[in-house]
Amino acid sequence: MQTRHSWTCAGTTCAVRKSSESPASTESMQMISLQYRLMRAARMFLDPMLNLGLIKPAEAKALIMDDVAVGEAWAQNEVERYTYRIPGQATAYYYGYNKMQALRAQTELKLRDDFDRRALHDFVLAQGLLPPDILIDAVMQEFVPSQAD
Repeated sequence: MQTRHSWTCAGTTCAVRKSSESPASTESMQMISLQYRLMRAARMFLDPMLNLGLIKPAEAKALIMDDVAVGEAWAQNEVERYTYRIPGQATAYYYGYNKMQALRAQTELKLRDDFDRRALHDFVLAQGLLPPDILIDAVMQEFVPSQAD
């Protein structure tokens, strides 16, 4: 589950990168993408804070509305998500996202001009659901050597 969500989040990052390079993209698309990234970052600290009792649901809702700039319904949905729908998922999601970004950066550094984003994505998806450390080992031990000249 973590890998699937990480790829969704990584796709948002790719959209931000591509949109800044593509004349067909709009500033509003970039802003939406950045707002989703901001929400993911807020989830990282709000989920555990709510579940540890360090912040009240009403305070979390107000913070989301003020700092992420979303409406009341979205903010309420987020608070409910952290408290009883799927607590802990937000932090696992963002952890996976960070691991995937670091893996991609490490792979790009090792392969330099031989780096192929699509080939990396295909390789990672072909591995199925793996814990991050095992996936990192697979990429470094199998994918990187197979791509190097």
